[in-house]
Amino acid sequence: MQSQKIFTTKNLFYILIFTLSTPCFSQTEKDIVKKTNDYVSNGKYETAYNYLDSLDPKNRNADIVLLKEGIALNFYIETYNHQRFAFKDLDKNQKINDFRGKTTGLKMHIFKINKVLDSLIKVDPHNYKLYKGLGDYYYEVEQKYGNDWLVKEKDLLGLIEYNYTGALNDKTGDFETNYRLGVTYETDGNYQAGIPFFLKAVQLNDSSADAHYNLAYAFLNVNDTLNALRHSLAATKLYQDSSSKGDAARMAGVVLGEMGKQKKAIEFMELSNKIAPNNYNTLKILIDMYLKVDNRKKEREVTEQFYHLGVEKPTIYNDLIDIYAGNNKQKQLIAFFQSQLKPANGDMIQLGSLYFSIGKLYVGIDKNLALENLTKASEVFATVYKPENPVFKLIYDMMKSLK
Repeated sequence: MQSQKIFTTKNLFYILIFTLSTPCFSQTEKDIVKKTNDYVSNGKYETAYNYLDSLDPKNRNADIVLLKEGIALNFYIETYNHQRFAFKDLDKNQKINDFRGKTTGLKMHIFKINKVLDSLIKVDPHNYKLYKGLGDYYYEVEQKYGNDWLVKEKDLLGLIEYNYTGALNDKTGDFETNYRLGVTYETDGNYQAGIPFFLKAVQLNDSSADAHYNLAYAFLNVNDTLNALRHSLAATKLYQDSSSKGDAARMAGVVLGEMGKQKKAIEFMELSNKIAPNNYNTLKILIDMYLKVDNRKKEREVTEQFYHLGVEKPTIYNDLIDIYAGNNKQKQLIAFFQSQLKPANGDMIQLGSLYFSIGKLYVGIDKNLALENLTKASEVFATVYKPENPVFKLIYDMMKSLK
């Protein structure tokens, strides 16, 4: 079974707790942290930001700037390019997500975090908390904007790597820094470079399902199946929500497939489908696995589930054709599609898609049947699509190649 990039990178979500107190922190500064935490824990985000801004309006105090950054990145209601932020004091039962994207007219605070932190680093180049702050900033920017920010995503990934590496230079790197650095290398496609940071993250917090999951994915991509299996199993055990647990079980199934343990691979893929039913990727892999072991009953059941995820979506038909053709079982799929013709009556897009797919499958098997079904597809699609629709060119080109 070929390795497939079917997993989404898990993002670390964390509740901000301000713990900037160090041995050199004065009692006054500790009071500032406590007061800020009190505001935040009570949902008074605008008040918290204004309070800190009043203490250091010119952003010259590194610790206060980092407190402000924490509020800006985690508790904004509106933001513009993460250069300006709006906040709101919430009532007890209100949540930030209830207002994001729905609230206008709030005061926007100009806070160019990257420029502020760059200036502070020039003054205090050995303050590793500032490098972590910059890493946190660029990480959140990359997560939110990707390639649609002020610099390209590839450059953002480099900035994250540079600053988080700088934060680790004091040899006291925390779980979050190591984990996020691993995620960044993984996002950049440099799986081998990310592995040591995921390993450190797991060492610092062995109960993090996300760290185990991403470590497993990195190991899978460097063909270390034993370690990929170990950490995907750990993630499956640790995840609580069904979607993530299902993802981890699916990864374990893929790894076992790579190891040639087909029976065990199917068990985990079925477990994934049980935990998080009707997942597109899980069903797709299950069909392939059932075809390989010639389990006709389960193959038909799962094919039907997969098909009904979107009977009018071209990707469903294309993926099914690829899977069955890859296993040299085109005739089985033709029989399945033919069984769906009668139920599709009245849905012209579904009906046209079925005839088109049947015709496509017959190419190379039976030229006459291919032409017959492609002609029917063209006639059906003509009742719902205008002549300039690209589907007609696809059909005509295919028919032309058969003559």
